[in-house]
Amino acid sequence: MPEPNTWREVLSTLDAAVDLRGKQIAIQEYGIPNPQLTAALESRGATVTTIPIYRWALPEDLEPLQQAIETLARGDADVVVFTNGAQVDHLFRVAAENNASDPLRKGLDRAVIGSVGPICTQVLKQFGIQPDIEPRHPKMGSLIAEVAASAQRLLDSKRH
Repeated sequence: MPEPNTWREVLSTLDAAVDLRGKQIAIQEYGIPNPQLTAALESRGATVTTIPIYRWALPEDLEPLQQAIETLARGDADVVVFTNGAQVDHLFRVAAENNASDPLRKGLDRAVIGSVGPICTQVLKQFGIQPDIEPRHPKMGSLIAEVAASAQRLLDSKRH
């Protein structure tokens, strides 16, 4: 299956290999649900059961996240790296609870934004954030290498 192995590639591979009508499919959720995949499989006639493997929950102590939001909102961060969609969701949820969504977005516009891959990027885009860097191979090492190679140039272009 071609990288980056998102739900779209999984669906394309299934479409080429099997008729899904009448099939029972279980989806292991990896932190956040994927209603698009579920709907696409059901539209092809499959019965889908979702199984949440784990859920990312906010910590009891939100102070470090609130401080990070304040730092980002002030524009004091040069590079911000996201490694999963739950991080993005939690960041904006806490920002909204503190009436800081707009300042957060403005601060993120000044920073270089890295996304580990297309699923994370999709969540960022749902919040109006377009990442500057998404590695071709959706892996942490690839993300860090691309950020290290490109961040300064991208930051200079954003701030001049």
